[in-house]
Amino acid sequence: MGQTLAIWKWRAAWPFRSDTRVMAGLGQDRPPFSLTRFDAKGFAEMIRQSFGDGEDAPFVIDVCDFTGHRANWIILSSGWSTPDETLKRLMQLCGACGLHIFAAG
Repeated sequence: MGQTLAIWKWRAAWPFRSDTRVMAGLGQDRPPFSLTRFDAKGFAEMIRQSFGDGEDAPFVIDVCDFTGHRANWIILSSGWSTPDETLKRLMQLCGACGLHIFAAG
């Protein structure tokens, strides 16, 4: 695998949003207050339907939805050879659903 993508939903009208702060919190499985819950399992299924599932799929999907957390998120792993068109389609899908996507180095 080459690149890690994180998908989450911002809390409405939250005054301070920082991708770096979110990623630091998610790395410890502690989402910051700027995030909120969304239908992560449903969105993961939408990704599978749009891009495929199994060995030929461009993404390995990990839904992070822990009991008692105020937010959930999705982590996608993809190879560096994932076509730009695939990533653009994923970004459009996230945008259409009101979700934020961030590529972690």
